[in-house]
Amino acid sequence: MQKFEWQFQYSAIFMVWCIGYLDHQELVVFLKQAQSMLLRRRQHYTRHNPPESLIFVLDNVRDASEEIYKAKGQWIRSEQEIEAALKDAGLQTFKKSEPETMPAPYNDVMLWALF
Repeated sequence: MQKFEWQFQYSAIFMVWCIGYLDHQELVVFLKQAQSMLLRRRQHYTRHNPPESLIFVLDNVRDASEEIYKAKGQWIRSEQEIEAALKDAGLQTFKKSEPETMPAPYNDVMLWALF
């Protein structure tokens, strides 16, 4: 992902179970690049005028009380750590899911829609 070359503008960018392979700074850089490639027609969004283009991030989350750890080569972040990276990238949350509880030994899953 660090070497991905953007070729188009997109109305949707899906990041599914991949943010854990990037450290915080790499993730922020990638998200900023993704945001710059979104199609935009308006500068201001409201409840009745939502953004036309979104970035979707779906990934595992761990409980904030658990220590950070790496599973199968992927860092498992807490919801707060993910949202810190999203904020550092300048993204705003349009909607987000509640943590979806997964059976042991899997981590919970969350989805963010961002612009």
